[in-house]
Amino acid sequence: MVAATLSIAAGAWVAFGTSGTAFAFANPLCASSAYAQTCLRISGYSLGTPSYGTFTASAAARIPETIQTCINYNGASLGCTGFRALSPGQTIAFAAGRFGIAGAWCANTWLFNPHAATTEVGHVCINVTTTIE
Repeated sequence: MVAATLSIAAGAWVAFGTSGTAFAFANPLCASSAYAQTCLRISGYSLGTPSYGTFTASAAARIPETIQTCINYNGASLGCTGFRALSPGQTIAFAAGRFGIAGAWCANTWLFNPHAATTEVGHVCINVTTTIE
């Protein structure tokens, strides 16, 4: 799992890892597993406008598989793609419209297993705070 706290200060994106160390924010923020690359992208936000942005969860298959990707905000699901059979390199995405930007945002990728419960194979989170310095 990749987790970071994101602050937006004077138009710059700065992320803080769990140790509190600042690093340049990669947009999208991605994490890879043997099954998929899971990403969370923030777009449509700028200082001087209301604190709203579009959050998109995406997953790119690394092997032939049936997966779905979902987006969560403060622990509540905002929705998912349906499960889709993908070849390596194919991508699915789910966009969460225009939402208030502050809060905990996560993208999750799930592997379909017809003989058992679905399995989470990708997870990336950003805890977003908005600050003006």
